Amino acid sequence: MLGNLQGDVGLGLVGTGAGGGGTGYGRGAGGLGGVGGRRAGAPSVVLGRATVRGSIDQEIIRRIIRRHINEVKYCYERELLSRPDLAGRVTVQFTIAASGQVVTSVLQNSTVGNARLESCVVQAVRRWEFPKPAGGGIVIVAYPFVLMPHERATGESEQRTPPVRDTHQALAILAGPGDLAERVARVSEFLELARMGDPESLAWTIDRRGAGLQEVTLVARLLVAAGRNHDAIRVLSERAAEAPESVAGELRRIGAEKDAAEVLELSGPKSRRRRR
Repeated sequence: MLGNLQGDVGLGLVGTGAGGGGTGYGRGAGGLGGVGGRRAGAPSVVLGRATVRGSIDQEIIRRIIRRHINEVKYCYERELLSRPDLAGRVTVQFTIAASGQVVTSVLQNSTVGNARLESCVVQAVRRWEFPKPAGGGIVIVAYPFVLMPHERATGESEQRTPPVRDTHQALAILAGPGDLAERVARVSEFLELARMGDPESLAWTIDRRGAGLQEVTLVARLLVAAGRNHDAIRVLSERAAEAPESVAGELRRIGAEKDAAEVLELSGPKSRRRRR
């Protein structure tokens, strides 16, 4: 199962790709340097203002898209190799089904005039997954990506949620007694985020980029509390390469014995020798 998760999660189980999603995009987005060492320039992909019709909070949609941003960046950087001045806005309309899967993804409009780039972005979005819409039904999203040839110091894509404070305490609150929704609400307040009682919504709100293993564990346990074990396994697999034994232990905790064994197998002989 974890072999299939590498493309979904982006970081993969082995390697150093950052946030890609499928067929090596994580590695490609960080490593395209051009032929013969020539670099086309570090691109900036800024998220515009989304149009959302349906019952998923716009902020949650934006946070998930930001976690997949290197897939869009890969598409853009690949085309910059031949057109260093390429820039513009690509707006993708996609439909999220009741399962959280993206079931359709089409180009709504574009100013870049590059069919390969537009198709690449549309296909990347088609692979993404979101929380299940509240109450079922579908959600239709139109999302613009603003593409610029050089990084800018400011922009929506640079925003971050506040760092997680004392994750051990947050985990203790989540595991404590009482109603689940109230415990989740207390965790959200402790993290200085908007108060929310839905564990899945809180999980997707926490920014995992640059976070430690304890923060990732908190996200995974929130997803388990929401009944989203599959997503919890995906989240944990992001850190499998750097902390295989800890990740395997957490996978066992949620009953994913097969995935835990695969993490340890992929971690190499050094880890296996330590377990003997």
